[in-house]
Amino acid sequence: MVFGRPSGTRETAREEEEAREREDVSVLPLAIPLIAGPGTITTVLLLVAEAGAQPAYWALLAGATGIALGAAWLAMRLSGLVQRALGATGVLVLARVLGMLLAALSIQFVLDGADRYLGR
Repeated sequence: MVFGRPSGTRETAREEEEAREREDVSVLPLAIPLIAGPGTITTVLLLVAEAGAQPAYWALLAGATGIALGAAWLAMRLSGLVQRALGATGVLVLARVLGMLLAALSIQFVLDGADRYLGR
């Protein structure tokens, strides 16, 4: 994402042919890694473990999860509009900026985890 290079993944001839033949692309779960990826699952598990038997905390967790799902749904619904507004160059620039943000967050998470583990 940061360097603007292709990921290197390639479609097989069978996948490419099947994609051209099908009209309904909803069979492919493209959004699942975004909504329920490893980071999301880990976060929810940690928050559920911390909630214990506190009903207010559970309600807050359910509300936050609903807001996050609503925001993801809205972002996916508006993605075509945003893509048309930004154009191809704007989308590439945004992807690089978000890649830098993702890299910075990843480094911060590692440093926070190391700091907590080492007890400083």
